[in-house]
This record gives sequence, C-alpha cells and structure tokens, in this order.
Amino acid sequence: MIKIHFISEDNERSYIASFKDEDAYISCLDVLEELASRTNSKIEEIVYSEKTPTPSWEGVDKILHKGYWYGKYADLKCKINK
Repeated sequence: MIKIHFISEDNERSYIASFKDEDAYISCLDVLEELASRTNSKIEEIVYSEKTPTPSWEGVDKILHKGYWYGKYADLKCKINK
C-alpha cells in the first residue's frame, strides 16, 4: 500500500490518497504532481510492506470476565501476513 501526503512550505502534512498497488499510483502520479505544484507542496510517499506482523491470540490462556476477554499480553505471538 502506498499513502500520499502533501507537505506544505510550513511543513504541514495533508493526507491525499492511498493506493493498493503501484500501477494505480503511477497512473495518477502526473495529476498528483500537478496538484502539488499548484499548492506549492511536496509529495511524500509512504510505502507499506504487505508483510506486516499481526498479533495472534492462538495459544494464549484467556479468561472471560464480565463480558470482556483477558489474556497475557506477553503471550501474544506475531504472525507475518503474506
């Protein structure tokens, strides 16, 4: 995933768009650059890897107390999403 922000001259960041794939981003890049130049801003691209760890509650001892599940945070294991 690619997130686009404009950075103004006074270093304010404005969220503009998110793209799931690079091809969609590349096809919109000319328009984004034109908008950035109109507003005297720079484009900031943040690329997120698809392999992000997510916590897994599998194997963690849990208890239900008054409608809420509790478990040891230290027992969480992270899985890598592919």
